[in-house]
Order: sequence, then structure tokens, then C-alpha cells
Amino acid sequence: MHLGAGLCRDLQKYVKFGARQILLLEPNPQLEPELRRRSTAHRNVKVLPLAVSTEAGQRTFKLYNYPEFSSLRRPTGLFELLPGLQQTGETVVEVIAAHRIFEYLDSENGDDNWLVIDTPGEEASVIMDLDRHNKLHRFNRIIIRVGRESLYEDAVAADELVRELECRGYFNEGASDTSSDPDWPRFHLKLNAKALECRRLRMENEKLEERLREREHRIERIQAELTKIQEKASAEEKAFRKERDELKKQLEQTSLGAEEYSELKSLVRNMESSIRRDVRQSRDQIESYMALNKYLEYGELAPSFNGWAISPDLAMQIVKALEENDYDLVIEFGSGSSTVLISQVMQQHASHTSQFGRIINHLAYDGEVSNEKYTVVSATEQAVKAAKELPSRIIAFEHVWKYLENTRQMLERSGVDQFVNLVHAPLQEYSNQDSTYLFYDCRDELIRAAGSLQKERARILILVDGPPGNTNEHARYPALPFLLESFAGHHLDIFLDDYDRKDEVEIVEMWIDELKKRSIDFEGESLDLAKGGYFLRLT
Repeated sequence: MHLGAGLCRDLQKYVKFGARQILLLEPNPQLEPELRRRSTAHRNVKVLPLAVSTEAGQRTFKLYNYPEFSSLRRPTGLFELLPGLQQTGETVVEVIAAHRIFEYLDSENGDDNWLVIDTPGEEASVIMDLDRHNKLHRFNRIIIRVGRESLYEDAVAADELVRELECRGYFNEGASDTSSDPDWPRFHLKLNAKALECRRLRMENEKLEERLREREHRIERIQAELTKIQEKASAEEKAFRKERDELKKQLEQTSLGAEEYSELKSLVRNMESSIRRDVRQSRDQIESYMALNKYLEYGELAPSFNGWAISPDLAMQIVKALEENDYDLVIEFGSGSSTVLISQVMQQHASHTSQFGRIINHLAYDGEVSNEKYTVVSATEQAVKAAKELPSRIIAFEHVWKYLENTRQMLERSGVDQFVNLVHAPLQEYSNQDSTYLFYDCRDELIRAAGSLQKERARILILVDGPPGNTNEHARYPALPFLLESFAGHHLDIFLDDYDRKDEVEIVEMWIDELKKRSIDFEGESLDLAKGGYFLRLT
């Protein structure tokens, strides 16, 4: 495609190159007839009497005694460069937007297309319009004649325009065309596919970084709202405790009848219930707000941490542990939202090589624009492969079939069901010393998992959030004996939920006694969480 072809002195070269189609655009009515006459011998040549800019329509075309300088724009420094230049007239011409020129050709994206630009003053407009509509890179080669200085109103000088093309993946094949006017040279630029890939990756990186900044701002806003709600709840709880203590003091100092005492006790219970309800509603509102944000951004619902689920603060402790340790296996006693969360975190952990910063790390560039200076490695392909190779190394035991199916559906909706071995494990009797417990039927599955470990000393994360506390006294105690039976000698990190309950406090004491009897080194700490928690590390 030759824009502003004039009489096209290079027509025979184009024909000799074997071009399948040749499109010549020339709006000057003094030149277009002769150009059409010269082209009649070639069936693959099409001549159109059109000017090219950013917008279609009719515009005034200024004619000069040197026809090659005729333009849609008013000249500025042109008369100083060419003292003999004179305007000979004006004419109204049809203008086509640059990105529409492909409509006149039968061309595919993969074709080897050349673009020759001889449009005084409109060079930058043509380039930018093609780029804005994603048509620029359909040209493998661009030959452009442009003034060393800006010679027309709002025109772009040669050096700046060449730099813009280089930034868009083209490289200058050498100095300007030595056969051309030194003040109005021709530049030959070729598309570098690797430089184009570099630019695409950099743009992708910028978009990802922008998304990250937006998410960080959103998290900051949510955290600010959460802090306000927590401060309000804390103040209300403090006021309630103060009022309760005053009432107790009054109760101790006052002799009340049975009826009055019952009314006062009922008042205290109502106040406690009201405080708990307010805190629960505040928590539900925060969770719903965050889930809605995730749905609007990604089209998926976040797992719920209300009701029987682990509390959000315990969830964050688990996420932190997963991020900081490369666990070989995760075991859950009890399934639900935590199963989805752990699966998603481990999936992300496996695909970290696809994060925006890693894209550029796989792209080596020494600063020059040439085919030899770039080495592109597809980080995205590597990341996808890594994510697909994530083993099924999460085992979740669930004794209630209904809850197991709920967990399965949540995993499927989140696209992480293939990473979890979800086991239906009915409760069965387990005896230890003089006590009998109802616990998951999990022994065989744990032994199989232990046999599949590839390391002599694997790292294993365990979440003990079942069976329910009302199953029997110390219902979760058997978890440790089962783990020690199957994973002796391995590194175990154990989270116990609901440590604010008397039963769980006693379970930890029983566990510690058991570990001391077996001379197993351990570290333990109580976690300050909404429902209490205990972390036990067997080293």
C-alpha cells in the first residue's frame, strides 16, 4: 500500500517483487490521472483518488508547484526550506481514515504487507490511527518519507516518529535512504516479532500491576471499614461488660427477692444475646461485602466462613502457613469452606510463575531492537503447566454425606475439585486406654497417604475441625493418635479450631501428655482468634 503515491516511480519495483496486490492512493487531481494510466498494464494494481488521515470526510488539499509537498495541512517551516515553493491552488478531496484502507484489499492478518507513506504532514496521524485500531502490526515493513524538522502544522519530525515506531516493535534497518532528500529522507523499518512480543508482555505486566494496585486499594478500604466495625463492637462489648459488672456488684450488695433476681438475670442474658447478634451481623455484612466484590471482579463467589465454618481469622492463619511452607500433604478432619480455601491457595502457590513480575523475568533484552537481541520464553505456558501438574495432595474427611456433597459442589464451582481427595468417613468407635470415642473411619486412608509420600521427612499441615463437639466428650482427641500412627517421624503442623471451649482446652492437655510420654519434640501456642485456636508443631 503506497499512500500519497504521486506518479509512483517505484511501481516497477513493486511488480518485480511479486506483490499479489498493489494499492496506490493519490488525492492530487494533477497526478492521479497519469498514475492511473501507468498502472493499467498491471491487473494487480488498484488506484484510488483518496487522501489518508484519522477521520473520513472531505477536506481542503493545498497544491504547490512541487507536487510532492502538496498536503492537507498548512505548511510552517516548509517555505524556509524551499524558498521557491509556491501554492498553486486548492481542491476538495475525499479523505479515508487510515484504519479503513484494508477494506480495499483482499488481505489476511498473516500476509506479508508493506506500507509506504508519502503523506506530507499526515505521517504521524496515519501511524497513530492504525495503531489505535490494532491495524499497524498487519504491516511487516513500513517505508516512510518524513521531514527532519516539523514542516507542517502539528506535524511530527522524523526522529520522534521513528522512535514511536520502534516503541511499537519496528526497528530501523539502517540509516535513512541515501538516495532521498537529506532534509526529507525515507526510512525503512521492519517489524520485529520478538520485540512485538516484548511490548505485549510489558503491556500485560502493566495491566496486571494496575489490577493489583486496584485490589490493594479495595482491600485497604475493606480493612478500614472492618476496623471501624471492630472498634464499634469492641466499645459496645466493653460497655456491656462494665454494665454487667456494675449489676453484679449491685446484686452482691442488694438483697433481692427471687422474682427480682430472675428479672435481672434475664436482662443480662438479653444484653449478651444482643451484643452477640450485633457482632455476628457486622461480621456477616463484612463477609458479604467481600464476597460481592470477588463476584463482581471474577464472577465467582468466595467461600462462606459463617455458621459451622472456621472463622476468617483462623482462615488467614492457615493461608499464611500455606504461603510460608511448601507442604507435601494437607489433611482436614471435617470439610467445608476451609477445603475450598486450602485448595485455592495451593493452586495459586503452584502457579506463581505466571504472576506479572515473572513474565518479564523470562524475557531477556539487552537494549537494542534487532532480531538477535531478544530471547522470549513463554512464562504463561510454564505457569499453566505447573498449575495442571498440582498433585491431589489434600485429603478431607467428612462423616455426614450431605455436608460432603455440599463441599464437593463448592470445589467444583471453584474449579479445584481435582486437587482434593474428599473422603466419606463415617464415625466409628475408637478406644484409647479407658476411654471410647466416635471418630472418623480414616486409618486406612491415612496409611495409604503416608505410603505415597516421596520424602523421608515430609511437611504436613493438619486442620482439626471435626467431629462436632457434641459428638462425645473430647471428640477430637483421636486425631493425634491416628496421625502419630501413620506419620511418625514427619513434620506435622496441626491447627485445632474452637479452642475457646473447655473440651478443646482439655484435648490439648491430653495431646501434650501423649507427646511427652512418647518423647516427641513439639512447640505449641494458643491463638487469639474469634472462636479460639491452638497451633501445635511436631518437630
